[in-house]
Amino acid sequence: MKSLWYILSVILIVLILINNPKTDTLRTFSGTNKIFTNSSEASTILEILTWSCASLFLCFAIILRISNTY
Repeated sequence: MKSLWYILSVILIVLILINNPKTDTLRTFSGTNKIFTNSSEASTILEILTWSCASLFLCFAIILRISNTY
């Protein structure tokens, strides 16, 4: 369970670094791979993934804390 928490934290860090609004990372990513039709769609999906990973990270932190106290 703890290893999954570590993996989730690395994924969250990568998502936050990709989501930098000052760069055109999403524009070049969506332009080269043709995964997203436009950069706003890529931005929306990336934001949803970031919030989901952050929520899971906090849930795992609480679960691990409760399981270690008993």
